[in-house]
Amino acid sequence: MNDYPEQAAIESSEHRTEGFSSDRSIGGLRGKMYTHSSGIILAGVHQWRASAFERWVPRTLVPIANRPLVEYPLSWLRDGGADGVRICANSDTRTLRSCLGDGARHGINIEYYEDHMPRGPAGCVADATRELAGDQFLVVEGCVIPQSVNIDQLMDTHARSGAAMTVTVSGSTSANRFAPAGIYVFSRAALEHVGNVGYEDIKEMLIPRLHDRGLSVHRYLLEDAPLRVTGANSCFLASRRILKHLYDMDTPPPGYSHEGGAIVHESADISADARIEGPCLIGPGARVESRATIVGPTTIGSNCVVEADSILCRSILWDDVTIGTAAFVDRCILTHRFALSAGQWSTGRIHHGTRTANGI
Repeated sequence: MNDYPEQAAIESSEHRTEGFSSDRSIGGLRGKMYTHSSGIILAGVHQWRASAFERWVPRTLVPIANRPLVEYPLSWLRDGGADGVRICANSDTRTLRSCLGDGARHGINIEYYEDHMPRGPAGCVADATRELAGDQFLVVEGCVIPQSVNIDQLMDTHARSGAAMTVTVSGSTSANRFAPAGIYVFSRAALEHVGNVGYEDIKEMLIPRLHDRGLSVHRYLLEDAPLRVTGANSCFLASRRILKHLYDMDTPPPGYSHEGGAIVHESADISADARIEGPCLIGPGARVESRATIVGPTTIGSNCVVEADSILCRSILWDDVTIGTAAFVDRCILTHRFALSAGQWSTGRIHHGTRTANGI
């Protein structure tokens, strides 16, 4: 990833944040955050890097540990105290709305802003916040899992800095090389310098413009950068880290229990002679049949079936996937409703199932 231009324009922050710890909920850090402010999720502006999912599923709905990716920034903002969240998307808006609704079941009000232009990330933030109350807006890219970042510390640091904008970064102070971490704090003053029409980028356009006009941009250095999901490899990495975090928690998520090497939903059916070597996460309604073997890190989505005598290793199963009798799967991603035939072997592949009418 490219460094920020005009490094001198971004003031240094000595504050560093830590990663996941065992006393935190994967849903986010509970705290006061900031009052009477809205969170913004950029769900349609980050480009995948030759991702195999790009033509298959909206990028922010890729399942990570059996949750749509967008639920991680959503729950982070909710648990941090945001009054509401506005999701900025493009042609995926309808599908996102179908999945998330108005936010009632997520415990936070969700509104949607559809970018038709495209306007770019800075343009989307400016347009989406134009009619919102408040002077500070916390913005996170929809492909980022931000739970390692403490919202209270970020917002307090931004307030003390007096900057028009704060940019979270990861990198090396000794080499003076930094990369954006996908989380920003915008003041209303910064958004006044975003053009009303045309494409407006944050890194390449807005930050240099603020610098040229004498407004400060604060650099908030993260010791442990948030996970950013951009393709298959980062899906595996994110799933592995979240599985580890779930295992480190004092109690499993609601509706789940520890069973040997797995975290298993109460509605799942695991045969007594199935062999599981974790870490594994087994979702609602899943079935693991007799003499099946599962080796972690593996996540199994809702209503999946791992049939008798099959072997499933280091893989990610979305919902309604079937692994046939005596099949072998290693380091694969199987998307919704895919069925691997009995006796088949598959290693290091992505298998696509079928779509429904809403595009998921």
